[in-house]
Amino acid sequence: MHKKQVIEKIVFVPINAKRLERFRSNMVKNLPSLSYKNSADYLYRELFTLINNEFNKTFTSKTFSRNSRKAFNEWATVGIHKSRRRLYDLYHERSYNLSDAFKEYVKNYSKMFKRVCSTAKSLHISNKIKTAKNKIKMTWSIINSEIGKEKPRNSNYQLKINNELTKSNQEVAAVFEKYFTDVPILTTESLNASPTVAESLLKQYVNTCLKEFRFEKVLPHNIVKYFKTIDVKKTADLWGISVTVIASIIDLFAPHLAIIVNTCIYSGVFPDLMKYSKVIPLFKSGSTLDPANYRPISVLPKTQ
Repeated sequence: MHKKQVIEKIVFVPINAKRLERFRSNMVKNLPSLSYKNSADYLYRELFTLINNEFNKTFTSKTFSRNSRKAFNEWATVGIHKSRRRLYDLYHERSYNLSDAFKEYVKNYSKMFKRVCSTAKSLHISNKIKTAKNKIKMTWSIINSEIGKEKPRNSNYQLKINNELTKSNQEVAAVFEKYFTDVPILTTESLNASPTVAESLLKQYVNTCLKEFRFEKVLPHNIVKYFKTIDVKKTADLWGISVTVIASIIDLFAPHLAIIVNTCIYSGVFPDLMKYSKVIPLFKSGSTLDPANYRPISVLPKTQ
């Protein structure tokens, strides 16, 4: 009896060399000239609007269908698949072939199959860890998967507040927002913090700093230099733009970003669009209906 196959719709944004080249070409043509005369908020909004519009024109999304039923295992080779089918045939034959010699053959074949699977799986896991950028993270991911502690990401949240079940996206979002906003305030209040006590402790245990601190002017090459230290990934930010996309044009708009950063320093004003983030509730443990069992993960703009 075959398991029912479930077809799953996947929406994704393909990022390839051809699209990146077209995106860069369009940015070269349309990059505006910025001036220190305007506010940092206005300058960043102008730059962001251009990048976002060109991104949406160039990197259109695509949809494909896939069978959500899992395969045997990602580490299984073609030979292992064939051996497994052979083993199933032997198990079936064992129901009517009752000879001791045949039973012994099936027993030995089964033991050999398990040893081969164990070796193949070990090699696969070893290679995954060796080739991973973050080896510790990959190791823990494999451990959690093997012991059944892998936490599936759920986008259909349900919360229980005052013994009432909250299901709608708007109500769930409002509950999470209030909870995540109130936690720091409640934590601070529970500490009975006193500014006077804090100031006296600083004076008692921390030496007075006699050095003057000043922000230095940011230059375009500084932005390019530090941006290159970031891991280039295709993970999208809250606007859907990835580091891979920004990396393809960082040298083009670094002068514009330098003007914006310096304007922020001079005026003391931070652009409103840089204050946005998408907060994703990440489940920890316990009941999924309790907002206290989630921790917030902020997804920030890649151009910040």
